[in-house]
Amino acid sequence: MDLVKIRKKARELEREKQQNELLVQKKEELVEKQEQELNAGQIVNKITQEGKAVPAAPQSVVAPPIENAVPTLQEPVKKEEIIAFDIDSKYEELDQAFEAPLIEVLEFVLSDEEYGVSLQDVREIVRMRAITEIPRAPEFIIGIISLRGEMIPVIDMRKRLGLDILPYSAQTRIVVASEEKMAFGFIVDRINGVVRIKENMVESPPSVSGDMNIQFLKGLGRYEDRLVRLVDLQKISRFEIK
Repeated sequence: MDLVKIRKKARELEREKQQNELLVQKKEELVEKQEQELNAGQIVNKITQEGKAVPAAPQSVVAPPIENAVPTLQEPVKKEEIIAFDIDSKYEELDQAFEAPLIEVLEFVLSDEEYGVSLQDVREIVRMRAITEIPRAPEFIIGIISLRGEMIPVIDMRKRLGLDILPYSAQTRIVVASEEKMAFGFIVDRINGVVRIKENMVESPPSVSGDMNIQFLKGLGRYEDRLVRLVDLQKISRFEIK
């Protein structure tokens, strides 16, 4: 929320506060008038009929003398309490407006550095399995796997990002993702889990950098005390088999 919207919200709160004060004042005047009418009704009930006094009706059963009258409050709510409650609720709404939306990210590790992709693009995570090579495929396409009858091309993310090549381990996983209705997998060193990063904590990647993989990043997200490199799966999955 920018400063203009903040000032506008503050002015709206001030106007609502003034309206609440006016509403409370009118209610108090109406309640006072009703009490006066009820007292007058009790006096009338005491007028004698045939020389005998008629017992006054209990106040609880005396009909309000004015139409659409507000019932008498046994313990009237203080004006300050009504206003305070209303203003507190409005400030709570304002605080929620300041709260930045969260992005759910699947965080994984490559070369001891944290990377991540949008969780909504992830279909599943599987262990390493037999991979069938594809002739004339780009170097970073190491082959295909069969997943419940579906043939999934697999990308070695280290090769794709220009990182050092290391042997696979027991923690190595294949992340199966979908991009533009196409499913593919990419290999990562290990999975850290799902993290939630505020949108306002995501920065654009630097335009000039010595990293070869900067072209494949869509942003840099700050989570707690670490930096998560957010991978652009659309760019990662752009390849052709000749």
